[in-house]
Amino acid sequence: MQHLSDRIGSPDLVICLDSGCGNYDQLWCTTSLRGVVGGTLRIDVLDEGVHSGDAGGVVPSSFRVLRQLLDRIEDATDGNVLLPALHVDIPAERSQQAEQAADVLGNMVFDKFPFANQIQPNDGDLSKLVLNRTWGAPASRSLAPGAFLLSTVRVMC
Repeated sequence: MQHLSDRIGSPDLVICLDSGCGNYDQLWCTTSLRGVVGGTLRIDVLDEGVHSGDAGGVVPSSFRVLRQLLDRIEDATDGNVLLPALHVDIPAERSQQAEQAADVLGNMVFDKFPFANQIQPNDGDLSKLVLNRTWGAPASRSLAPGAFLLSTVRVMC
């Protein structure tokens, strides 16, 4: 901002679309902001490497242990985060606004994402997708070995 202050001047209003906008036909307002809980998870079942053909069926699978731990956080069937502390009550006004936004956007709610093959959105209800994106508490894991992110919602305004 300082570097371009000669060109920018002193604006009366600055709009930052970091949380996204539905389209460029309306003005969009962010009413929620997710926080992030990050961590690195390491699962050791042996002190040194051994041949899987020898250890398989004897030593617990680190993948199975990981799956059990993640299943405590997220329901694997629908992606719902199971920890109540990571959820907030959605105000009725926000639910109504999500319905209005879904009516305006239609399939643009999900068409912007490059789904692979036959993958579909998590839900067919567009207003629910809007709420999931803005007020939900999705869990996501990064591609880094052992690292994961867990997003939760915190109210911004």
